[in-house]
Amino acid sequence: MQTPPRRHNPSGSRGLRPHTSSLVVGSLLGTASCPGQLPPRFSSVARKTLLRGPRAFVTTLLAPIVPAIVAALLLCSSSSLVAQDPSARLKTARDHMANQRLDRAEKEVQKILATDPASVEAWKLSGEIRLRMADLEGALLAWTEASRLDPDSADLLVSIGDLLIRRNDRLDEALAVFDRALVLEPGNARVLVSKGSIHERREQWTEAAEAYRAAILIDPNLVRARSSLGAVLFKIGSFNEASLELRKAIELSPRDLRSHVFLGLSQNHLGRYDVAISELKEALLLDPHSANQLIGVREITGQQRLGDI
Repeated sequence: MQTPPRRHNPSGSRGLRPHTSSLVVGSLLGTASCPGQLPPRFSSVARKTLLRGPRAFVTTLLAPIVPAIVAALLLCSSSSLVAQDPSARLKTARDHMANQRLDRAEKEVQKILATDPASVEAWKLSGEIRLRMADLEGALLAWTEASRLDPDSADLLVSIGDLLIRRNDRLDEALAVFDRALVLEPGNARVLVSKGSIHERREQWTEAAEAYRAAILIDPNLVRARSSLGAVLFKIGSFNEASLELRKAIELSPRDLRSHVFLGLSQNHLGRYDVAISELKEALLLDPHSANQLIGVREITGQQRLGDI
């Protein structure tokens, strides 16, 4: 008896044909889902594959699905890395904050901190968001943690100090923080102005003036330093010197409310009523409520000419 010739396999592989492997997979899946209803052909293919040995069975089973599995794993891995990338989350949080979606911004920051509690940038951004939310204690806690992680940042210390000086019962803490910032950056004019504002609130006029003058030496164009120095000089009765500083502040920032108010008050005390009225009118145009508050706390009722405003 002659042996029938073998059929030629164009793929060159001794394994099953592609459609056969699909049948095997289908057979297994069918068996797992509804074993009693498997078509006979599927069951037969699975049996034949198993009889050829474990290696042939595994190869036949996995060949058609391995590429899909690998692609899915790569996609999941890539998506996970993008989702967990701290810089991407920080950008998302900043975008939310810019669009006033503060709750969503804070959630993004908290996701970063959940995986990286030592992220200085995340703590700093959390403080900014909390400040926007008017949560001063939350902002203070966030910036304090950022400063603990980055003790050489003078800017963080200034931000902490500026929050502390909003409360009269924490001014000593604020001064200590500003002193630490000055050790890190002796030429930081912003710190000197902040220190001056504490002395001013405590009516320590000499110390306040010294701090503001030191800031001006570092940055002659710092409006807040000149305006604040002018206000202090007015309060100690140096009206001519106050007027000089306040005019310089207005040259640098024509819409600086405090400079217009205290220049007007200084000119009033010098008897230059027309100039005083002009400056106070300008202040009232800029911000009637704030201007009236500044003017009202000064004892100027004895100056009848101010009634013209």
